[in-house]
This record gives sequence, structure tokens and C-alpha cells, in this order.
Amino acid sequence: MFNRNPETRSHVKKEPVAEYRVKTENNLNDMYFTVRLYETPLTMKYLAKVDFEGLTGEDTVKLPDVGIPPHPVLQKGPEKYSCIVGLMDNNNTFRELKKVYVTGKGSELKITTLKHYVVTEGYRLVTQ
Repeated sequence: MFNRNPETRSHVKKEPVAEYRVKTENNLNDMYFTVRLYETPLTMKYLAKVDFEGLTGEDTVKLPDVGIPPHPVLQKGPEKYSCIVGLMDNNNTFRELKKVYVTGKGSELKITTLKHYVVTEGYRLVTQ
């Protein structure tokens, strides 16, 4: 039987709960494309911090409550400097939420929502 998660966390971790890193082609410096997810005081919300050769950005990622403790996941995206932000659902299936990527010319960071989900009876996710 699944139960709703509490609205707030009793303890917020300072270190990232998930991290994705790829070394860039900058030959002069040791630089990376990095995406890190941090807990917030709200149980189902995370803060995504992105860095690419000095360009930085942030976004909030809200996970659906599927009746188990949230499990955010970062996976390699389709482009060289891209990452898919998602979660593992209660069937241990990866569900994508957002894509973080660097534009073709490397001058901008972009975060795009890929899918929205609705939780139905029995804590099943349905793509919206």
C-alpha cells in the first residue's frame, strides 16, 4: 500500500542528491557541464543547479507524489552537453521530466519541460 509523502522534510541535505558531469572541450581550463539536484524544505521539490564553463542557471523540479519516497535521477541526454532530469516511479521505471542542455553555439543554457504527469488511483503515473 502506498502512502502520501509528508509535505515538508525534517532534514534538508546540503550536498547534492544527484549529479551529472561531463568534461568540456576547453583545452585551457579543467571545466565541466554539470547538473546537480538539491533537496528543498518541500519534500517533492528539488533545486537544479547547472554550470557550463562559467554559465550558471537554476530551476525548480517538482516530482509527482507516487506514494514512495522521491527518487530523482539524472541521465545522459541526446546531445553532448545535455542531461535528462527525471525520477524513478513506484515500478522502478525512469520517467523523464526536464531536459537541461547547452545551445549549439555554447552560449546559452536551456531547461525544457519534456513531460507532465498526473497521479491516478493506486499511485500510477499517467503522462499528460
